[in-house]
Amino acid sequence: MTDDELSAWIDAHVAGYGRVWGEAFAATGYVVVARHGVPFFQRSYGMADRALGIAPDASTRFRIG
Repeated sequence: MTDDELSAWIDAHVAGYGRVWGEAFAATGYVVVARHGVPFFQRSYGMADRALGIAPDASTRFRIG
């Protein structure tokens, strides 16, 4: 799988969250994929703060529970 194919697959997979159960279940976060310590895919999904309309970035802290 090429980097572009993997990127497209990740986007399609993450976009699928929320389609079945609604927007409240849509994925929110920041994804980094690296090879040998070198990132080749970085992308944010959803909102870090929905009320303020702020998208996540590499420095966003998320509650993991």
